[in-house]
Amino acid sequence: QPHVIRFLKSEVMPTYNRTRPVEKQPLSLPAKDHIPPNEAGLFTLTEAQSQAILEMFEDWNAWTQKYEHYMPRGDLAVEDGIRTSENQLTKQHAFRQIVNNPVYIGSADESPKHKAAMDIVDRELAGGNKVLVFCRYHEQIKAYARFLEERGIEYCMYTGEITKQGYKKDAAGHDIIFEVDEFGSYKLDAQGRPIEKQQGKRMLAIDYERLMFQNNASKKVMLATYSAGSQSVT
Repeated sequence: QPHVIRFLKSEVMPTYNRTRPVEKQPLSLPAKDHIPPNEAGLFTLTEAQSQAILEMFEDWNAWTQKYEHYMPRGDLAVEDGIRTSENQLTKQHAFRQIVNNPVYIGSADESPKHKAAMDIVDRELAGGNKVLVFCRYHEQIKAYARFLEERGIEYCMYTGEITKQGYKKDAAGHDIIFEVDEFGSYKLDAQGRPIEKQQGKRMLAIDYERLMFQNNASKKVMLATYSAGSQSVT
């Protein structure tokens, strides 16, 4: 039988101590605060969302005839599990789409979930913090990207779509070479950006996004899918 050896970050790295200077603990894990939903992130569904959910559980076939054409389609919808490879809508993920955004039931109402999430982002950025937003679906990533662009907030992306890009490329489509130190680690400039150089090595686009979020002060937000962002971001 195969076995999996699992290590928690906390088992190999110390947790950040708020009583000590940051520069004295560069390898510490960030401290985690549990915030109850009633203090931040709590939202109430619209009447249209509530009605659509009721109809879903009363008669699934009738529901699909009425609402399915509003739901996401295409390769990303299949990749996210919203639809099967035969393009059939899955009930579990259809339910989640209703909660995510009323647009998926043909409603023009503002998404309560999006508003609650962006309220948290705005509050944390106002406090001088960076924000990592995890999303289950690519369409949610696109929605939050639009909200950030409307606010003029710079962000990074950590998704399967970025992974598919392979190495970081310039406008002409050529692989960019970045400077490295004697250990092969990428060197950063004073703004925390990887340094382009004729001699060095290529960098995966997904790693570029990670390094920019972690080190560049202007990149305030990281939008990540669960599958991609659960590794090497925090």
